[in-house]
Amino acid sequence: MTTVAGSGRIRKMATQVQLLPTLSEDGRSYLQFVDGQTPAEFSYTIYHSNGQQLRHLAKATAQDQEIDLSNQPAGMYLVRVEYNGKVEVLKMIKR
Repeated sequence: MTTVAGSGRIRKMATQVQLLPTLSEDGRSYLQFVDGQTPAEFSYTIYHSNGQQLRHLAKATAQDQEIDLSNQPAGMYLVRVEYNGKVEVLKMIKR
């Protein structure tokens, strides 16, 4: 679920994109759009838990759904996905 603030209220919205697996031994995960319909174009940015931006892909397509952090150390990472005017932030842990 995603929390959305608007007009003084906070409400929960259903998440439309997932990162699977969220716990990865080799640092590889995949973005999966829940409805099975990958947007024609989306973007994502990967951040280390310390806030450092590691990668930004501005015009991603269906072929860009693999998130590869195999060259990064173990830790927690955040993946910010923008699509169809929406923004979701997903968590990934590399062991």
